[in-house]
Amino acid sequence: MHLKFIMFLLLGAAMSLRVQARTLVIGNSAEPQSLDPHHTESVVDFRIQRDLFEGLVVHDDSGGIIPGQAESWVVSNDAKTYIFKIRSNARWSNGDPVTAQDFVYSWRRLASPKTASPYAWYLEAAMVVHAAEITRGEMTSDKLGVKAVDDQTLQVDLTSPLPYFIKMLTMMNMVPLHKRTVERWGKDWTLPENLIGNGAYILKQWVVNEKVGVAKNQLYWNKVSTHIENVVFLPVTGVGELNRYKAGEIHLTQSVPVEYVAQLRKERSDEFKSTSSFGTVFITLNTRHPKVQDVRVRRALSYAISREALADKIIAQGNLPAYTLTPPVMQGFQLPTIDYREQRLPERIEQSERLLKQAGYSESNPLRIELVFRARDSAKKMAVAVSQMWKKIGVQTQLISVETGDYSARRCSGAFQALVSIWLADYNEASTMLNILTSGHSSNHGHYVSGIYDQLIIRSRLEQNEEARNRLYGSAEQQLSEDMPIIPLYHNTRVVLVHPNLGGYPLNDPQSTVYSRNFYWKNAL
Repeated sequence: MHLKFIMFLLLGAAMSLRVQARTLVIGNSAEPQSLDPHHTESVVDFRIQRDLFEGLVVHDDSGGIIPGQAESWVVSNDAKTYIFKIRSNARWSNGDPVTAQDFVYSWRRLASPKTASPYAWYLEAAMVVHAAEITRGEMTSDKLGVKAVDDQTLQVDLTSPLPYFIKMLTMMNMVPLHKRTVERWGKDWTLPENLIGNGAYILKQWVVNEKVGVAKNQLYWNKVSTHIENVVFLPVTGVGELNRYKAGEIHLTQSVPVEYVAQLRKERSDEFKSTSSFGTVFITLNTRHPKVQDVRVRRALSYAISREALADKIIAQGNLPAYTLTPPVMQGFQLPTIDYREQRLPERIEQSERLLKQAGYSESNPLRIELVFRARDSAKKMAVAVSQMWKKIGVQTQLISVETGDYSARRCSGAFQALVSIWLADYNEASTMLNILTSGHSSNHGHYVSGIYDQLIIRSRLEQNEEARNRLYGSAEQQLSEDMPIIPLYHNTRVVLVHPNLGGYPLNDPQSTVYSRNFYWKNAL
């Protein structure tokens, strides 16, 4: 073979390898439900959306707040009005300037009942003027307390001061949307050929149940700090994800199978990353279902579970046992006294048996309950352990493993008795956890209703003193331990595998907010 031809082939192969090396491949658990920021509530979707869209502010690598599309902001003396300056070089991926009007359009769309967003409640929680009335259908969305003073000046009015308002703006539902694109294409506006974003990447492909691919946005205001050219998200998890990582097909996993944690922690110590996370795994009890309508039954089920055994022996990823919905590492949160936490497990089991007997259950008439969980190895292992703990108090458990789509449908429709759930914080403040159990909240899937609890949360939003506000949060957690609409199990720890040549993983961010633009290759590939 001619030498020049051989050199040509070798050069071509080398170029091909370099092109492939510029592509970061990320395991992302499941197929995204939607890339519309107003129609999603899953971290699977948010992770991709963070590459495609950017809000007023974003997280730094320690979880702090830094400017995003807004280069600066000022707050009025009464802390009820925020004025944001949009960057003059902020651009949509088609070249249009990002304006204050884009945020107004997007937030009004989020609040509108016509959108039916699962996060419509978020604007009310953020205390934006008239958000509550709009989401209830009592006012039109143009009355929302947000307006464009001019193209680069956005004004947001709150009903009362909210000390953590800026933190709430990092959520994906608060990003701007390109009005002309959304209205022209309708439900198809998020297809690769239609989507216009303002993030560090643009959507290039979406092959259902196979992959989502994005490419560097050359019009992004901070493209100079975006190092990775292409990113691919794969809907894989568990052992399948691990095997593809070991084969070099994935550079960053979404998780690590529970049964491999100890082995990988030892064998791949440089690649194994374990960080605290603002999240809690719990069992949602459907308070409308006859099986768990009785608070005595709910308490019995909760008291019988050894959180320590689940965290230390079953999951074994460094998780903390949970007796509250709010993780103790949440900023300012002070762990309240939870009575049953102070009891020894044998005492709690005796109490569980007494409560079930009082509720009418016995050896001849046992409580039979269904526990629904996602079809994942760790969830199954945990659900089996819980069923064995319930068996000790005479409860017969039917374990129901379902795929993500069926799980979401059951959760939203209330077609369950007990459901393994997880809530990951939207921002670093206890309200992000406790809001979801207020009456009528779209994420209150167990239909818990408590006037006392609701009032505690309302009062916390109006309380400006952080110490006093956290005391209210503590009282809210104590109320949950009395009513037991959920059974806290353990506080989440994020465990992933990171390719040894990949830098930029946020080890110091408890929210584990991953932006692909922050990754880089340590050495040339």
